Amino acid sequence: MPTSWLAFPLSAAAATVVPAVVGMVNFPPNYMNVLGKKIAVCGEITGTATAATIIDIQMQWDANGQNTAGKGVLIGDFTVTPSAALASTGHASFCEEFETTVASASATGGSINHTGGFLGAAGVTVAGSGGGGDVVTPGAIGSLNLADSARINVIYLHTTATDGAGWILQNLTVKQI
Repeated sequence: MPTSWLAFPLSAAAATVVPAVVGMVNFPPNYMNVLGKKIAVCGEITGTATAATIIDIQMQWDANGQNTAGKGVLIGDFTVTPSAALASTGHASFCEEFETTVASASATGGSINHTGGFLGAAGVTVAGSGGGGDVVTPGAIGSLNLADSARINVIYLHTTATDGAGWILQNLTVKQI
């Protein structure tokens, strides 16, 4: 399995509270279906023509048999409110660790816990910077299919202001830890 990817295609400028997939990582069957297996998913995302006052990067576990309405299950959600609205250019770096807490052969029997992470964001000046962490409720996220091939969708959730041309996931890294 590759461990890093360079720039993904530009996402469309999303409507308010409409998630936009900015990148994804594909996993072979049973990759995370081992009790205690731990990975770190890290990346950088940039946007132009943005005046965002909230930056929200989410991660969804997406596998057959467990999805609701065709989308994955939220396993990580980083939200940051910069000290000032971004002024035309946004840059965010994020990293999250995930650990399997229940392995299962069923389509909804596995669970993954988010075990630590961060999101840092800045605009063209230091004044627009901010930091934050995962806002998903602490504890394992269940009803996951860890036995089939799966993927983690990296999502940008447009929440406030305008995002112009959208965001680009510049790089993404997955490390087993």
